[in-house]
Amino acid sequence: MSTSRVGDFPEAERAGGTIKLWWWLLVGSYLVGQAALAVILWKIVAGREFSHDTADYLKYLADPWMLLKPVSDHDTVGGRIASPLLPVVISPLIYAQRILGINTFLALRGTMIICATIGMGIGWGLALRDYGVPRGWRQSSLMWLLWALPVCWLATSLMSQDDAIAAAWSGLALWAWRRHGPIASLHVAGLGMFCAKPFLVLIFLPLWLATPGKRWTLFLYGTIWVASWVALIAWRDSGLASFGHSVHPTMSGNLCSIWWILAGYSTPQAAHDFRILAKQLGSYLTLIVLGGWTVAGLSRPVPVPRGVVITYCLFFVAFVGMMPEYELWYMPWLIYVLWEVARRGDYATCLVGWSHSAWGYAYKLLYACDHRIFNKALPSPLQTWYARTVDWDLRLPLVICAAATILSALWLAWRLWRTPPAAGALSMK
Repeated sequence: MSTSRVGDFPEAERAGGTIKLWWWLLVGSYLVGQAALAVILWKIVAGREFSHDTADYLKYLADPWMLLKPVSDHDTVGGRIASPLLPVVISPLIYAQRILGINTFLALRGTMIICATIGMGIGWGLALRDYGVPRGWRQSSLMWLLWALPVCWLATSLMSQDDAIAAAWSGLALWAWRRHGPIASLHVAGLGMFCAKPFLVLIFLPLWLATPGKRWTLFLYGTIWVASWVALIAWRDSGLASFGHSVHPTMSGNLCSIWWILAGYSTPQAAHDFRILAKQLGSYLTLIVLGGWTVAGLSRPVPVPRGVVITYCLFFVAFVGMMPEYELWYMPWLIYVLWEVARRGDYATCLVGWSHSAWGYAYKLLYACDHRIFNKALPSPLQTWYARTVDWDLRLPLVICAAATILSALWLAWRLWRTPPAAGALSMK
């Protein structure tokens, strides 16, 4: 496997010390900033937890092996679709902080910050190594903008979401690809299906597309990983009922959300019927979109990192219920790719790629405020405050944010597929 820098950026060969300085500056300031934000948040809310995922994490602490037991034995929100070994990964990190005297509120966020920092650190380390440090104020500004990628901050110190575990595992898959090749990367992603998020399986496709000489080997190993995961879930639940679980499609900015809003549905029965229909249509659309991407990827190969970002972008557009925090699943690859794009001078594409999670979070915030369209049974404090103070009709802003989320993902996928990669990028296997 080639380990040299990409040919279009020869200055990266001569900037070893500067690269290390930039890396420490980026990662160190991120870690300090995240920790400071978590402490400030703890002070503001007086230690009162507000993240819905926390209840699951506390159950993980009580029984790290709980997701290897039948779903009927527990009532975690995401237990049906969570990676079965996720509690085993999270619990030691939380316990270690509690031993040091850190309270649960900060320990939960500390765990997610550590994992997000690992993913971010790997992404930036490889990006700077292969494409060099910024040149000029535009590239320096874009570097710090990528440092402030919304999902890297909002899903960690603010909301404490376990998608950060997937960010670390995804970063390890990126490192394994760059250091040892596609087969090693596939095995890391495959293990991540059990320990972080099952949707790390999407990394398999771009690895397969970009490595013609090893496709049968990758297909065999990938099949073994997927079959093993399905077999474990089927054994745990004595069937495949867990695969029928889904979140409501309107919780994220996607085609189903726009459809729901424009159709004017609002009753609980309509929401139930729509959820079933949207899941079916979303599944079919996902197969069609990823099938089309497979054909396109075979006809016009792209480097693995670009392929990973394209795959996730298309998946997020087609599948239902994809939240903005899920961008952490491929965050290290996204940083790597967007830095290449920025160093090539395609600043518009870099900005559009950055904006994807920003639009997604804007939609999610408006969704949390809404009380007309989605008819939530238990209004949140934010929803109650909004209804009493502002109470504007949010349908148009929601549609705009959902459309922008979709279009930014499609634009980024299109540009990454159509723009020629840096010299030598396709040979990095």
